[in-house]
Amino acid sequence: MPVKTQNLEEALDRIGFSRGSIVESVLTTLNPDGSVNPAPMGVARKGPVQLEIRPYKSSKTYRNLNRNPEACVNVLDDPEIFLITAFKEEKLDLPPLKFSHDNSIEQADAAVFLTILRREEIDEDRSSFIGEASSVKVMKEAPTVFSRGRAQAIEAIIHATRIEYCLKNRKSVEDHIGRFNRCKEIILRVSPQDSSETRTVEALERLIDRWRAQI
Repeated sequence: MPVKTQNLEEALDRIGFSRGSIVESVLTTLNPDGSVNPAPMGVARKGPVQLEIRPYKSSKTYRNLNRNPEACVNVLDDPEIFLITAFKEEKLDLPPLKFSHDNSIEQADAAVFLTILRREEIDEDRSSFIGEASSVKVMKEAPTVFSRGRAQAIEAIIHATRIEYCLKNRKSVEDHIGRFNRCKEIILRVSPQDSSETRTVEALERLIDRWRAQI
C-alpha cells in the first residue's frame, strides 16, 4: 500500500535523491483542461527537501508550472514508461499510463509531491523551478538490483530526444546516433530478448529511421 512518509528528508535519502546529483524521473503537471502531462525530467536535490526542475520554455511542463505551482516527481526505472512520456506524439504499441487521483503515475515506485517556491531564469531556452517536497508516497518497498540494461535504455531515450531535436544538424545527429548505438550494444549484451529495455531500443530504432528518412 502507498504510504506517506512524515520525515521527508529521510525519505528523499532513502529513494536515492543524493545532494547535488541529477536523477532521471517522470514529472507530472496539470494541463489547463485538468488532464495530466507526464514528461521525462532530470531533477536535482538542492536542499534538505528542495528539488530543482529545469524545463525548456517551449514545453508544456514550463507553461503548466507557471500556471499551477504543484508537480509530482515520479520515481521509476521502467524504460518503456520513459519512452511513452518522451514521445507522446508517436504511435507506440505500448500500454497507456495510468494516473492516481493525486496525479502520480500508478506504475511508479515512488512519488514526490512538490510545491514550487520560485522560478529563476537560466538562459533564453530554459528556466529553473525550485520546489519543496510536501509529501512522499512509496509504492514499492522491496529493494531492486542495479540493471545496466535498464540504465542504458533510459540513456538511449535521452539521446533519441536529442536526435529528433538536432535533425537539421547532421554532425550533431550522427554524434547522438553513435552514442545511442553504444547504449544499444550494452542492452543487447546484458538484457534478454523480450525485456522492456530491448523492446524500448527497438522502438527507438524505428523512430530514428523514420526521422532520418524525413531529412
